[in-house]
Amino acid sequence: MMKLRVLSSDLLRVCAALAMVLVAVVHVHAAVPNYNPLRDPSFGPIPDEDPSYSDYLGVAPPFPGNLSSPILNTTSGTPGLDDVVFQNLLGAEWLVYNVYQQGVELFNASDFINAGFPNTTFDHIAQIRDNEAGHLRVFQDQISNASVAPGPCK
Repeated sequence: MMKLRVLSSDLLRVCAALAMVLVAVVHVHAAVPNYNPLRDPSFGPIPDEDPSYSDYLGVAPPFPGNLSSPILNTTSGTPGLDDVVFQNLLGAEWLVYNVYQQGVELFNASDFINAGFPNTTFDHIAQIRDNEAGHLRVFQDQISNASVAPGPCK
């Protein structure tokens, strides 16, 4: 019976310690005014750290090109000093990205070969599209949580 009491009190202390750590982690993220979930690697691949921004040759839109809506602000308050600039740049990048994504969706490698282009043309278009997706991610990352990050054109 004594071992059971010791075990249960140890377990209680461990649970209490874990609860305090969890509260501290949640508090830190809530207290950081510029916390941006887009910087979290679990949200999606990070440019220059993930080869999907240069090596993906699929037809389906790569991240963040597969997002279909703007990313709404998560805080209220004063927007970042350069938010409007980055919102405009992001809007322009969505246009450029969509041109290449539509090219990947509408054509295939043989279409370019039959038109007299080198047999690597389609892959290069897909690689440019991937690079543009990286630009989307970079500009999204620069917009503060007090502002909306524009989404793709409709």
